[in-house]
Amino acid sequence: MSEEEIDFEAESAAFKQQYEAGDRAALLHMIVAAWAHRQAVPEWAGAELARLCLRADDGNIASWDDVFGRPWGSGQQRGARTRGRALGAYLAVQDQIAEETRTTGKRPAIDNELLERAAKRSGIGGRSTVEELYALVTRAVKAKS
Repeated sequence: MSEEEIDFEAESAAFKQQYEAGDRAALLHMIVAAWAHRQAVPEWAGAELARLCLRADDGNIASWDDVFGRPWGSGQQRGARTRGRALGAYLAVQDQIAEETRTTGKRPAIDNELLERAAKRSGIGGRSTVEELYALVTRAVKAKS
């Protein structure tokens, strides 16, 4: 596995650990990551989402903010918003790589053209913004390994 590829099982385990440690948004991030990588939602995330939906159906949840936390931008620190955007950019690049690999049969280089296509697809920003945010996540992943 190259350093740009994601170990989806490890990512799932990390999101689960974050969720169990109290990061309520980690469940949503896991579901988005599964979608972005065209993977099935992990059992733990699907079961937890089903449990929460049943609680909501029974009237035991006053607001989805109580379940997932407040959305980005509602008084949260800039760093939290940046981390969210960085994760989105990282997933957009990984999704672009996966699609092009499926289409061409070979893994594309992460170059300006690929970053431009990922930026257009994601709507996060232009090529340089996606490149900068992608690099943030890549450095963080390397630092933890």
